[in-house]
Amino acid sequence: MQADSKAVDAALHSMKNRVGDIKSSVSSLMVKLESQKHPWPSVCDSFTSMSGHVETLLKQLRSDKTPPLHNLVLFPLEISNEHDKQLTQITEHRVPVFHHEIVPDYLRTKLDLQLEEQQQQVHKEAQETSKSPEETEQAVMQLNDIVTNVVDMLTVAREELGEYPKQKHLWRTDNTDTLTMLSAINHGTGAASGAGGKAPSSMKAELNAATVGSQPYTVPRT
Repeated sequence: MQADSKAVDAALHSMKNRVGDIKSSVSSLMVKLESQKHPWPSVCDSFTSMSGHVETLLKQLRSDKTPPLHNLVLFPLEISNEHDKQLTQITEHRVPVFHHEIVPDYLRTKLDLQLEEQQQQVHKEAQETSKSPEETEQAVMQLNDIVTNVVDMLTVAREELGEYPKQKHLWRTDNTDTLTMLSAINHGTGAASGAGGKAPSSMKAELNAATVGSQPYTVPRT
């Protein structure tokens, strides 16, 4: 009997440490979520740490070395309306008094009746709205057909658009001709003819008119 008591004490002490680790990881995660200043990888690390602590506690509860705690009976030795300093310290000021209103909430082995009814209602609604395996498989097949049709349409559109740059390449002009034309308009390059390499007066007038028209603005004559 004494050996069993020591095993239970050791198991409870280990579980208390595991729960403390879970509490610390949850607090760290909540701080990061509320501050919204930490990068997402840091938040994921905190969540992973919390999940690891929870999994460790569950493994300990399922272990064969852990005493069957569900066979033990837990009952209060004393109920009082007076302030308990030791209880306040142990519970970190969450439970300052251990009276008849606190005992049912902290020592119950089943959910509150109202919470249990809500949970049953949620399970019932989930079962009513859930589809049979045949309906689910049919819906998946229909979704796959829709996705396949969309992919085929995108493939055809991409192939049609892929031919457009090739046709556009045939319409491309030579920049050399454009530069030669601008040089002839602005500076008369290539327009000289006759003796002395001078352009006719009519051509000069046309070039001057083209040059004035190409300027962004004209200066009025006084």
